[in-house]
Amino acid sequence: MSSQPPTSPPAPAATDAADGRETASYSRRAFVAAGGIAGIVSLAGCSTLTNLVSDAVLDDVIVLNGTEEPISGTVDIVDPNGDTVLEGTFDLEATDGDDDRDVTEDLDSQTQFDDIWTDAGEYAASVELDDDLEGTSSGADTVTIEDPDEEHLAIGIGDAELAGVIGFRVFEDVDELE
Repeated sequence: MSSQPPTSPPAPAATDAADGRETASYSRRAFVAAGGIAGIVSLAGCSTLTNLVSDAVLDDVIVLNGTEEPISGTVDIVDPNGDTVLEGTFDLEATDGDDDRDVTEDLDSQTQFDDIWTDAGEYAASVELDDDLEGTSSGADTVTIEDPDEEHLAIGIGDAELAGVIGFRVFEDVDELE
C-alpha cells in the first residue's frame, strides 16, 4: 500500500496585474527544506551547493519587508524595450525584529515574482507603498540584468542590508547578499 505525505497549502500569492496571473510563493515547507539544507551546507563550507539550492527556490524579483510592521504596495518593472513586464501588488507581514532571524521563519514578510527578465539590459524598477515608511512612500532604481536566467532582484523595504528605506540589489548567488 502506497501512501503519500500530506501537502501543505501554498503560501499567500501576489497578483501580477500586467497579465492577470497570480504569482505563487513557495510553500513554507519548501523554504524550510531549502533553509535546512542551506544551513547544513554552510556548516560544511560548501557555498556552491547552497547557491544551487537557493536558485531552485528564488524567483526573479523578491520583495522583502525588513520592518516590524506590515506593509503593502505595488512593484512595477519596465524592461529594456520599454514594456511593462511586472505590475504586481504585495501585502507583507512584519518581520519578527530579530537581527539574527532565519529567512525561513519570516515567509509571510516576503513575496516573489517569476518570469520577469526578458533580455539582458537595464530595467526600471519602482515601488509605491500604500503608507509612508519613515517619510518615504516610493522608491525607484535602474538595475542592470546581465544574465536573465541566473540573476535576481531583491527589493528590501526597511532592510538595513540594502541602502535607504527602499533598496534594490541585483544578485546571482545568495552569498552576495551577506
